[in-house]
Amino acid sequence: MKKVHWGVLGTGKIGVEQVIPAMQVGEYCDMAAIASRKIEKAQATARKLGIPKAYGSYEELLADSDIDAVYIPLPNHLHIPWSIRALEAGKHVLCEKPLGLTATEARQLKDEARKRPRLKVMEAFMYRHHPQWRRARQLVAEGKIGALQTIQSFFSYHNADPGNIRNMAGTGGGGLMDMRMLWRTWRSSRQSSKVPKAGHGSHSGTENRVKREKQPSLMLAAIC
Repeated sequence: MKKVHWGVLGTGKIGVEQVIPAMQVGEYCDMAAIASRKIEKAQATARKLGIPKAYGSYEELLADSDIDAVYIPLPNHLHIPWSIRALEAGKHVLCEKPLGLTATEARQLKDEARKRPRLKVMEAFMYRHHPQWRRARQLVAEGKIGALQTIQSFFSYHNADPGNIRNMAGTGGGGLMDMRMLWRTWRSSRQSSKVPKAGHGSHSGTENRVKREKQPSLMLAAIC
């Protein structure tokens, strides 16, 4: 199997500190290029991570014929537009969560992906493929812990800065679009109507400005 030549749109922290270094040790991954709105930032990140090419715009990277697939760690509100642009450029897409801010956005991307059946689009939920979680699901499926009655989870971090992009509703910030996506998708993967729904809490206030009925469908975690 040949290596997949990857390009990265953006220099977000999760990409630079977590995802890109992990992909660089993958047997079939070649991190070939990275792009930022500022060429200096792209060049600095490329030097730090040993990435051969740096671009000063996302459009330039998408125009690179050597790139097979793109990883998108941009702010949440840019996920759908740049995923679609990547598809239009003939690239496979691995996009950070959430794939879209609304179900309508997610369906739009789904429709665009269906026009290009050769290309793959996936939301970057790493834990779905982690051996630890696969084992956890196996234990539940085999009844090793008895009948599953409740799933209880707790996941948080302290971020009280109203100027942080993760807390800005206009750019898709807030716990509903960030941390809560993780346990909700795991619960949905159980595909069991017997597991009762649970409540959630948040102290950021951002969620109060997000209408729950507009949340993307969890069925769209992997489009293709």
